[in-house]
Amino acid sequence: MKLACPLNFPLKTTALLVISICSSKVLYAEEISSSTEYMAVLPTIDVVTTQETANTKGYVGYEEAQATRNLLTIKEMPQTIDVINIQKNKNYGTNDLSSILEGNAGVDATYDMRGENIYLRGFQADANDIYRDGIRESGQVRRSTANIERVEILKGPSSILYGRSNGGGVINIVSKFANFKTSRNIWFLE
Repeated sequence: MKLACPLNFPLKTTALLVISICSSKVLYAEEISSSTEYMAVLPTIDVVTTQETANTKGYVGYEEAQATRNLLTIKEMPQTIDVINIQKNKNYGTNDLSSILEGNAGVDATYDMRGENIYLRGFQADANDIYRDGIRESGQVRRSTANIERVEILKGPSSILYGRSNGGGVINIVSKFANFKTSRNIWFLE
């Protein structure tokens, strides 16, 4: 049985042509230079790692939210939870809840003489949707941030956790607590 070549070349000639093309690349390959005149010697760098046992320095990242009323971490919750650190906002001069909530996605907060108007995902957060340390708080007053550690926003339906609430979510204001740690020492030198 004879194989047909497309250009009427004999099979041996085609095979010889393919072998010569493949071997020519090997012949033109550059040899590796064994000289060390162009080599640079880099200094050795020693890396020392330490594990920090104290709290995170700077702005604190919270793992758990009190707004969930359970011991699940924020990663384990099937709802969106935003935790806003108040210290960061106080550094910029904000001192009320509506100005702190302004930059958060899904939250629209305004204040006028009638009180704060807060909308969570399009639903108005009234007195039933604003909590302080997990306890329902009046929604018609302007809240100061003097004794607040953080603000937690649980977005989405939360009536299973809190009873009657709108579909937008709830806002939980977490108060500061006393930690009784020495923050400053005064030494008298003689």
